[in-house]
Amino acid sequence: MAHNNLLTQLTASIPENDSSGIVVRRQVTLAALNLATNVAIAADETNAIAAIVQETNDIVFLQDFIIPIDYDVVSDHLKVRVLVSMLTVSTDTDVEVDMEVYKKTAGSALGSDLDPTAPGTILSTTEQWIEFDLSGNSWDVEDIAFIRLITNGGNDTNAEEVALHAVEIEYKSLVVASILTDRA
Repeated sequence: MAHNNLLTQLTASIPENDSSGIVVRRQVTLAALNLATNVAIAADETNAIAAIVQETNDIVFLQDFIIPIDYDVVSDHLKVRVLVSMLTVSTDTDVEVDMEVYKKTAGSALGSDLDPTAPGTILSTTEQWIEFDLSGNSWDVEDIAFIRLITNGGNDTNAEEVALHAVEIEYKSLVVASILTDRA
């Protein structure tokens, strides 16, 4: 089967109004993150490999990524998931993570914080996935998302170190050609 026939067959097999779409999840390795000051990748028997956010530090990482060519702009489904925990038992019960997101489009100034809703999940020593929904912000192919993962400021006393175990970007995809001008 020729390459263009394969794409046609795949596209035809997905109903046009199918709300499920094709979900793509891409891991961002910890080593690829632009970690903040006082955040270091560590390995130990308990946590395997994790980025440890030292106490009194509220910024976990700053990261940018380009909206991929196969992003489905019609569904506008874009999420960032982080697997986090507390390193040790917290002396407070209010440590959370939050996210700031800025959108950059070629030829335009950097936008203001899109302020995705914080899930409000209190961290514990048990790892948990926390999801930030960036959908509904009219993302387009080749826009750039600038992300800042932060703690809520509760990470400011002794023994409140946050451990970041994994980062994943999730979006709905189209079956498309590999040439940007040929997305049909």
